[in-house]
Amino acid sequence: MKLSYPLVAAMACTAVIGGGAAATAPASAAPTAAPHIQLPMFTGHRGTGCKYNVSVVVTDRTAPARLTVVDPYGRTVKRLKVRNERRTDDKRVVEADWIPAHPGNYRIAAVQNGVRKQTAVFPVTPGFNTGSLCTGT
Repeated sequence: MKLSYPLVAAMACTAVIGGGAAATAPASAAPTAAPHIQLPMFTGHRGTGCKYNVSVVVTDRTAPARLTVVDPYGRTVKRLKVRNERRTDDKRVVEADWIPAHPGNYRIAAVQNGVRKQTAVFPVTPGFNTGSLCTGT
């Protein structure tokens, strides 16, 4: 996942997922790389109550892609509601927002055609929001 820092200090994460097959065979499309999340610039922590923008790029425009937050054991904690799917791009982008409600250890998982790739476990700590910056303590 790649990160960017918009003016509201939300974190944009980009996971790269692709399939080696053409769009005519969506059943063989699968994530090719695990998502990657970098730590925020300031404290290096993600915080509760902070809004994170998760973006997944897939090469198959028709096969459904799902983003979930999972615990360290792989159990789904939250399914992220997709707010945007740009199917007109060369590579389809699926976007969702995540606001962690509880401190703990989590992963972000991307699933397409039953194949799941996920981040390494990362901690979420109590959030600190100044209005222009939101981060973990």
